[in-house]
Amino acid sequence: MRVGQELGLEEAELQNLEVAALLHDIGKVGIPDAILRKPTRLDPEEYALMKRHSEYGWAVLRMLPGFERAALDILHHHESFDGKGIPRGSRTRKYP
Repeated sequence: MRVGQELGLEEAELQNLEVAALLHDIGKVGIPDAILRKPTRLDPEEYALMKRHSEYGWAVLRMLPGFERAALDILHHHESFDGKGIPRGSRTRKYP
């Protein structure tokens, strides 16, 4: 929130940021516990499933009135500026 304030985000944007920060991993409810709690490195199939957690979170929250913007932030919370993020590996936001 402090970073958002320093960036000059408006109050509504700060509220969406707070919701997204609190709920960013909510999509992990769709990931089997065996994968979430695995003490060793995930195999490629498990990792592919784990990478879907942001999509799962977006799919749930986008249906709730007032959470549409936070849902988009959750969808993209693992994107990187270098183009290697997930789920899309994009440099800029490309909303579904």
